[in-house]
Amino acid sequence: MALKSVLLVVAVGAVWPKAVESLSCYSCSGETCVNGVDFGAMLDCNGVQDACYTKFNGYVPTERGCTSALNNPCTAGSCESCNSDYCNVLGATQHKCVVCSSVLDENCISNPGELPGQQCGAPSTDVAETQCYSRVIGSVTERGCIQSQSDLDTCDGIQCSTCAGEACNNAEYPEKRQKCVKCSSMECKTSATTSYCDLPDDSCVTAKKTDGTYLKTCEHSMTDSDRQFCQSNPSACSFCGQNECNRNEINLRRPSWVPIRWWRS
Repeated sequence: MALKSVLLVVAVGAVWPKAVESLSCYSCSGETCVNGVDFGAMLDCNGVQDACYTKFNGYVPTERGCTSALNNPCTAGSCESCNSDYCNVLGATQHKCVVCSSVLDENCISNPGELPGQQCGAPSTDVAETQCYSRVIGSVTERGCIQSQSDLDTCDGIQCSTCAGEACNNAEYPEKRQKCVKCSSMECKTSATTSYCDLPDDSCVTAKKTDGTYLKTCEHSMTDSDRQFCQSNPSACSFCGQNECNRNEINLRRPSWVPIRWWRS
């Protein structure tokens, strides 16, 4: 009898498997989807086959919820669905931008075209005219998504630029950004391979060290010892402001009456 009971329990378990938890999604409609504060109310979906969805008018979210509540299928482009808890917070599929900081990835300056566009979060303002930004803060270059009116308002100076189109912020920024040769060796004297400076309008430097080696770099990248060397040996250092201007061998002689920061090759 005991054996029959065990078999019955096993059989029932096979017919009625343990319930799978349903998803939880954000739910909103109309202006509440773009209030800039949150993504909407939190909603537990009814069925295990449910998914979360967001409907869009262009780039702007207009409705969120569980797909079981939809009368019509969620069609890509005007409606996006996903399958994890509270996943319906992303923007439209076409809203992608390069997202990076030169603090973490030097390609953000030197090779942004190789960085993939990332899916942006859902915006809280209409971004039909502009979707991505590139900006410089001090010596740091950043690229990212336009998602709010605040993003637009703060990107109105000469050190920030917006653009429209998928991953449109993957070009050199700013245009004609300063490049200098960066090396330190005997061969550095005639080295002509350049790379971007952290500061877009930096100057280039060439210095002939006392051991006969040459230093070429961006002025902002000079070490304290390099700066001290040039201050103590002004005739051994040349600063220039043109793009890639320290590529060629430079005559390091200068009139003694010319201050070092005035001397431009």
